[in-house]
Amino acid sequence: MTENLEGDPAEWMVPLHDEGAPELGDADTFLEGLWARFGDATQAHQAEYDIRSIRRRNRSMTEYIREFCSIAGRLRG
Repeated sequence: MTENLEGDPAEWMVPLHDEGAPELGDADTFLEGLWARFGDATQAHQAEYDIRSIRRRNRSMTEYIREFCSIAGRLRG
């Protein structure tokens, strides 16, 4: 699971691995720690991507605005 980490999450994991931290022995505990430290940033990055990617296509303007506002709400946190 940890081999796919990059950036700050990967840097956070290295000392845990080196110290044989108990968090690495339990996937749920590890994911809780990972989420506690980086979850909000990950959500913000995803929301920023979603805002840049949103397209109206064949939807009504009301539906488009509803989706835009939903994504924008994730950015505000």
